[in-house]
Amino acid sequence: MDLIDFKTSLIDSINLKLDDGVEVTERSVLKNNSVVVNTLVLFDEDALCAPSFGLDSLFERYTNGESIDAISSYIINYYNENVGKEESMDIDLSYPKLKDRIVSKVISKEKNKEFLQNIPHKEILDLAKVYYVIFGTDDGGMKTTMVNDVMINYWSGWNITVKKLDRLADKNENIIMTPKITTMQDTLIMLCQNEPYDPPIELLEMVADSQMYVISNKYDTLGAGAVFNPSVIEKLKNIYRDDFYMFPSSIHEVITMRIDKGKNESDLKKLVEYINSGYVKEKDILSDKVYKFNYLKDKFEIVK
Repeated sequence: MDLIDFKTSLIDSINLKLDDGVEVTERSVLKNNSVVVNTLVLFDEDALCAPSFGLDSLFERYTNGESIDAISSYIINYYNENVGKEESMDIDLSYPKLKDRIVSKVISKEKNKEFLQNIPHKEILDLAKVYYVIFGTDDGGMKTTMVNDVMINYWSGWNITVKKLDRLADKNENIIMTPKITTMQDTLIMLCQNEPYDPPIELLEMVADSQMYVISNKYDTLGAGAVFNPSVIEKLKNIYRDDFYMFPSSIHEVITMRIDKGKNESDLKKLVEYINSGYVKEKDILSDKVYKFNYLKDKFEIVK
């Protein structure tokens, strides 16, 4: 069964289980890096929210052996557990109510030109730091809404500058997202926990010698921007006590490494480009650049 037949069968299965007044529709959504994702949306005109489900991820579950009936039941159960409880929902979207939930993420400035036209953001070299409100997390992921120009200019109590928005996000992230710095050795060991082998000793020794760290947040989601958080920068400065490299692994994490004077920086840039082109999903790519933290100037720079 191909994706088109799967979509048709899944919609039929969902419709058999839906309550009256709820519709399932297909919608194309513009995601990070201008990637268009096809989704199924369950909509009720009396509800405050309409959950959406990526078709590609649903189809992957099917190809991995899950039945269409089980997938449609998952969608219905999620809808029933999260929609239709407006009486108990706090829908105050004023700035005083949401200010402690504002956090940030970094994305490619070049690949998101259209998106950034109506979004308050801070430029960091070839990247853009954007802001969103996080309402909570569950098995379906994070429940968020992007901070846009309409919110900061017209919504009750907002009227906030990007500079203030940025300071607020940095403060909130230390509480809500909890930035983390993990050694590459620990990361490799964790990745191999469910594998029938351990990471090679030589590899662990190599990454230890290079002082490689993975920077993200406690959710390992949208965590690449943690490297620009002032508290994280201070910790990295104390670790390296010198300049260091930063590699954009994805929008979810970055990797830092001490500078080896014997390494050819052009080879490092080619390595990042190679990994992005073959191993990172288009919507998750952050940048093809290599960055260097200048210890004396106390700022990140692009390696030329």
